[in-house]
Amino acid sequence: MLSLLLLTATTAFTATRVPATRLVAARASTTEMLDTAKSILEKPATLQLGPLSFTRALDDDADAQDREPLLYVPGIEFRGISIAAQLPALIEGGYDPWFCWVDGTDRSPFDEVVGAVAEFSRAKLQNGVLVGESLGGLVAAAAIMELSDGNE
Repeated sequence: MLSLLLLTATTAFTATRVPATRLVAARASTTEMLDTAKSILEKPATLQLGPLSFTRALDDDADAQDREPLLYVPGIEFRGISIAAQLPALIEGGYDPWFCWVDGTDRSPFDEVVGAVAEFSRAKLQNGVLVGESLGGLVAAAAIMELSDGNE
């Protein structure tokens, strides 16, 4: 079953799932966070679905075995930089983190972005976690609605 975690500035909703006691707060210096953000910008897409590129934080499929898949849908910048500081804790916590992004010149309609997130979720997130920050929370919620409309 696909879990949904919406993160916003004011509220958060967590679906029933394994307790997140294995997660710890990010403990990175500003320099480390900037270096991680730079590496995110330089990391090529692992998968392309519609207008979205999806990038896996782990470099090797073998590293992802026995990990819970997690897709981070970024906010308005829609590039994935915001997850940079969280990646070490997510990986240490047993997740296989992915993030989606669009090229800065992309002007795809909302429905196409939602469709791509839903398609990724169908293919990769069985028993995984979908996380959306800010505008990404709206995209994640719409993708869950699309998936539930299809009774998946």
